Amino acid sequence: MTDFSSEFDDEEFNADRNQTLFDDGPPNEEEAIQIGALREELSDLLATSPLSKQPENCSDWKLLRFLRGHAGDTGAAAAAFHEMVRFREESGVNELRDKLLSQGRRDPSSLQDYKALTSLVQKGLRCCFPVRFDDNMRLLTFLDVGLLNLRAVLAADLGDMYFEFHLVVEEYTNMILHHLTEARGRLVGRHDIINVSSLGLTQFNKSCLDLIRRVTSCKKYYPEGVAKVRIFGVFFHIYMHTYIFFDRLM
Repeated sequence: MTDFSSEFDDEEFNADRNQTLFDDGPPNEEEAIQIGALREELSDLLATSPLSKQPENCSDWKLLRFLRGHAGDTGAAAAAFHEMVRFREESGVNELRDKLLSQGRRDPSSLQDYKALTSLVQKGLRCCFPVRFDDNMRLLTFLDVGLLNLRAVLAADLGDMYFEFHLVVEEYTNMILHHLTEARGRLVGRHDIINVSSLGLTQFNKSCLDLIRRVTSCKKYYPEGVAKVRIFGVFFHIYMHTYIFFDRLM
């Protein structure tokens, strides 16, 4: 599978957004010491169920993601880890993970629990199935924003289900990334490809944007999980101006 970057020429607006250069290497000597300090500081959390039964969330690799996601600041990384644990407890993420595992860790879009949602907007949901990789062996995910009919989701009173579905997708990819990281001996991240070429100018109203914010606010609980984001489409500038316009109305 190619990186896709060569497929979009200058006639398309091509936003190649690397947050910072993604460091996928194993921990260096200093980081190894910091990980040891983090593990000691978080020892009670890491030894307590359900976290202790979640290898993707209590491994040294996970601590490394938090450490690098907070610029090597062990205090900030520890505080963020505590916040992640609280979020998982308060939002029922641990139970969603268990449900995903009990159903064979199948792709979330195939789960019966979300049939009402997927039958309504399946083509507009983030997709990483089947599992594919770019040339740098990053996990590829795809999202076609133009097919995401959030107005229909909200009209059907499925906003909470949409939010929960995204949590399950994050858990699904979190487990995959952990498995690949353990196997390769280096951090593996996602490469998110987002198509906004068919986005409508009035596609999202204020309620839609509120739901988008609710979903995207969860990204901080999965630091250093996304290695690269590629956004393409001739309406990207218009999309951003529309988003800013609605944002100022709030």
